Amino acid sequence: MKIIEHFSQAKTPHSDGEDGWVMTEHYAAVIDGSTSKAGQNFPDHLAPGRKAMLTVREAIRSLHPEAELNEVLEHLTQALHNITAHASTMPPEWRPTCSAAIYSSHRNLIWLIGDCQCIANNHLYQNFKLVDSILSQVRADVLHHLLALGHTETELRQNDLGRQFIMDALRDQTAFANDYTPCNPYAYPVLNGMPIRPAEVVSIEVESAEIVLATDGYPDLRPNLTASESALQTLLTEDPLCIRRNASTKGLTAGNVSFDDRTYLRLHLC
Repeated sequence: MKIIEHFSQAKTPHSDGEDGWVMTEHYAAVIDGSTSKAGQNFPDHLAPGRKAMLTVREAIRSLHPEAELNEVLEHLTQALHNITAHASTMPPEWRPTCSAAIYSSHRNLIWLIGDCQCIANNHLYQNFKLVDSILSQVRADVLHHLLALGHTETELRQNDLGRQFIMDALRDQTAFANDYTPCNPYAYPVLNGMPIRPAEVVSIEVESAEIVLATDGYPDLRPNLTASESALQTLLTEDPLCIRRNASTKGLTAGNVSFDDRTYLRLHLC
């Protein structure tokens, strides 16, 4: 593997953010730490999402070169479980949580765990959560209503009343992470220290010479970084509240550079 280009930036200026990436001799990955819904940091002052990202990034470095998906999931899950005293009993919204797109050179596979994305085989692969799609629409409806009542876009970027409206639901939906209750349409796989079923993970066999791994901070992912950045800036200009073309559970907060952290990794597969 050779890196063609890479980029990572937090949504908040002068912040480390909760995204990251890693490349070893055998693996490449981008990792997206989940924004905390509990407002509680670790004793080392790290937010749960950043703590999760750093933990998974380090754990990928020690993965067996020929690991199968079930071994990868067990290894990363155990690493996250180890940083919490009572992972299985703590409230779901407190668990350090992240998503990842991982490429295994030995297996020649990309695994999408959670809502990261990739381009391979000249195709864009994304992994949306149904509950996020629903809550994004609710937030958009609330903000459209407030705009119609006379609230300004500037005001709502400073005080996102739409996100406040869905915050309890965002917190509650963390209970659906790795929930294998039958007939739960809102369940989703994610790295949070709890067991993940391999069958729930998107697995992509790579046939192309190049791949792109990215977090969902790029809502219009393209085959190169320049085009991806340009598409993002267009969306931020046209829809800073993220309620139209880029409906999301959060928008471009005043003073931030984007609606979310973003990481892009483009590789040539030797």
